[in-house]
Amino acid sequence: MSMLDGHRAIIQLNEGTIIDGYLRYVPSKLRKELRGATEGICESLMVEGVYQPVIISVNAGGKHVVDGVKALNILKEVSA
Repeated sequence: MSMLDGHRAIIQLNEGTIIDGYLRYVPSKLRKELRGATEGICESLMVEGVYQPVIISVNAGGKHVVDGVKALNILKEVSA
């Protein structure tokens, strides 16, 4: 997912709001109560100024668009 860091994205939320911004890659470790007995890594892509991830991946188990996102368009344009 880190290869999408800095790419411009246009996101439409379920209620119709359009967000136009650049993706930011944010890796983190899961808290023990969320990961169980295994090492837990959560990767997310966020848009600056929006405090909810757009795409998440837990333990490299596939990428998932989060609830509330109706449409997501990731462009080739990259921030400077």
